[in-house]
Amino acid sequence: MAARPRLRECRVRHHGDVARSRCRGELARLAQEPLRSQAVAALRALGFAYVTLDLTGLRSGSLNEVLPGAAGAGRRAAGQAREGEA
Repeated sequence: MAARPRLRECRVRHHGDVARSRCRGELARLAQEPLRSQAVAALRALGFAYVTLDLTGLRSGSLNEVLPGAAGAGRRAAGQAREGEA
């Protein structure tokens, strides 16, 4: 039996039928074969219809960025700049 690939810091977020994968420093490796196909197959076996790779990577506190009351919440999530930004 082949060894399972190991990723150091990865997290998968559940968004209905979408699995959003976030990794720290592993983006290029996860996007390449054979790891890409293995990850997609494993997540689809769990019932996810769509498997995505978040290009922003894994960052501590990133879920707080879209909470009401967080600095710039909502506007940055929609891609708008903060006041004074070009």
